Parts: sequence; structure tokens; C-alpha cells
Amino acid sequence: MSTAREKMAAKAARVAQRPQSDAAPVPTDEPTQGVPEPHSPPQTSPAPAGARRQGSSAKVTEQSGMVRTTVDLAPAMHRELRALLADVAADLGRTRVTASDAHRVLVRRLLNDPSAREQFVADCREQL
Repeated sequence: MSTAREKMAAKAARVAQRPQSDAAPVPTDEPTQGVPEPHSPPQTSPAPAGARRQGSSAKVTEQSGMVRTTVDLAPAMHRELRALLADVAADLGRTRVTASDAHRVLVRRLLNDPSAREQFVADCREQL
């Protein structure tokens, strides 16, 4: 029977043999209309080298070029978020809506909706 280390080494070897795609997603000049499909890949391009701030918790994954972000929430706020996402999932007829789905939708809204951005700035002034 193989050990976990041997299995990981075999998987790493298989991944290393896969052809690497150099094709980057093509950015569009058109603003996003409505809410995209929750599991569609976001249209992003990797940040230029050296653009990451020192001490940042963002992590660029090598395979996807995606950036991982995390957020710390108070337990009560986390419970409220989970309840909200469960309600949204029920409204959409889905099994669940993840916090990552919500994060992507909210970021797209802030980037594409000037009134949402203004409200966000006002909230930051008040709460930060």
C-alpha cells in the first residue's frame, strides 16, 4: 500500500507533465451587466510582478492565476452571513451560495456600479 507521501509525489509528477497554457483571458471593455453565473470564472489578469504589497494576505495560485483573499468575521456576523446566503440559495433554487460567490458578486458590483461605490465609500468613512 502506498504512503501519503508517495501518492503526493505521484500526483506532483502527473501535474508537472501536463502542458501549460499560456493563453490569458481576454479582457473586455464592456461593463458586466447583471449578475454573472455564480460559477463562471471571473475575467481577470494577473497582477504585474512586484505589484503585491508587503504583508498582503492575497495569494496568487500558480495554476489558475486567481488571487485568494480571506476575511476575518466576528462569530455573530459570520452566522448572519451564513443565514443570508442560505436564504439567497433558497430564492435561487440552489443548494447553497458560498461566501466566495458573494464576495465575487459584491466586488463586481462595486467595480461596475457608481452608486454602489459611492455608498461603499460612505460606509468606509463611517465604519473604518
